[in-house]
Amino acid sequence: MTVLDLRNLMTPFCLLKASNAFNGMQAGEKLEILWRDAGSSSDLLKVIPADLCDSIYMEKPRDASPGIRIHITKKKSNP
Repeated sequence: MTVLDLRNLMTPFCLLKASNAFNGMQAGEKLEILWRDAGSSSDLLKVIPADLCDSIYMEKPRDASPGIRIHITKKKSNP
């Protein structure tokens, strides 16, 4: 699993880094993104197509850090 901590970057850079990481993933791999603002997380879902994901879910971090965690699993290819 790849973990990206994007909480200290401006949104355009976050989107670029997350998109590049997702595009570099193999089918079935997981990506965890630490995102600063839950309100702007919808922008992330515009650059990572939902039809290429098996699952996408968000949660608050387990520790007291600000922001949210976004978990994405890239869709496995069909045989």
